Amino acid sequence: MNWKEIRNNYPLITKYTYLDNARTGAISTGTADALKEHIDDFLIDGALHREQWIEVRKSARNKVGEILGSQSSEIGFLTDVSTGMSLVAAAMKKYKKVLLIADDFPSVGIPWIRSGFEITWIKKEHDLTIDFEKIEEALKGGIDILSISWVQYNSGYKIDLDILGDLCLKYETKLIVDGTQGFCALPVIPAKSKVHVFVSSAFKWMTSGYGIAVIYIDPELRKDLAFEAGGWNSLVDFFGSWESAENYKDTAEFIELAHPKYANLITLNHALRELQEIGLAKIHERVTNLSKYLQSNLENAGIETLSNFSDTECSGIRLMRGNKDIFNKLESENVKVTFREDYFRVATHFYNEEEDIDRLIDSIMG
Repeated sequence: MNWKEIRNNYPLITKYTYLDNARTGAISTGTADALKEHIDDFLIDGALHREQWIEVRKSARNKVGEILGSQSSEIGFLTDVSTGMSLVAAAMKKYKKVLLIADDFPSVGIPWIRSGFEITWIKKEHDLTIDFEKIEEALKGGIDILSISWVQYNSGYKIDLDILGDLCLKYETKLIVDGTQGFCALPVIPAKSKVHVFVSSAFKWMTSGYGIAVIYIDPELRKDLAFEAGGWNSLVDFFGSWESAENYKDTAEFIELAHPKYANLITLNHALRELQEIGLAKIHERVTNLSKYLQSNLENAGIETLSNFSDTECSGIRLMRGNKDIFNKLESENVKVTFREDYFRVATHFYNEEEDIDRLIDSIMG
């Protein structure tokens, strides 16, 4: 792959030493142009291109389905993960007990708390990993739902969804996963039979910008959801009965209550097309290699790292010890990372290069 040529399509990456992909991913010139073209069309012609936009929505739905190994009918679109989790939690009130990981991302837990579920907590280990034996012990106690992030936002620890899915199937627990910090950067197991709900925002590793998220809903679970929210897009036949149960969609699209967010769908579709053209397997390999290079060079420089996980537990996110003075120095040299309390979160994507990591370490050590 000519990674340097690909890199030049992402102006943010060429302007800064940008290693803050866990906060916000870059978008490409092509994705930006697709959005501009849509705005120009709307400016000149209003909604006369609506039929084309509907086709783009179908294309985006198909692409997400391909990546997740699911049918397009099992894919829905939302504005964000918090909305998706809240809608799913509200529809699952026949269940009672939810297992959460302490210090997971708030969107993974708050909807279940606010909806009145009985919560069981598991704390992370001192090394920031999550103990599967503790999860299984909790599941044995009759947990109905496990809501968890695939990749922990504040450590980069990646849970093994294959093992976790098998555990949940064993104990008849519904597995709800926020995939935002890994989707399109890491290989994901096919959704079917392992994960009941998989939801991911698109503005990080999917390189699509803000305003859209994707959701997979297992078709068997979908039949079991008591979904109370609704809108005109919930109807099969717009002019049909509002009171007939048969006139409500039974695909994942039912979660899209109103008009499609065409601008966001256009950017999503274009971004996913670019990722698929590069090749998701190549992207996965690139992210993994850059993450290993980062970890190795931090250790060689004598910089304390906090995300010392096994190869199967690693993501594109690494943690290193730091302070405000070092962060200010990085900022002054246009090196972008996330600073939290006493550590830095550094996240590499496929458009990064080894030289970005070298510049980060030179800035810290210089």
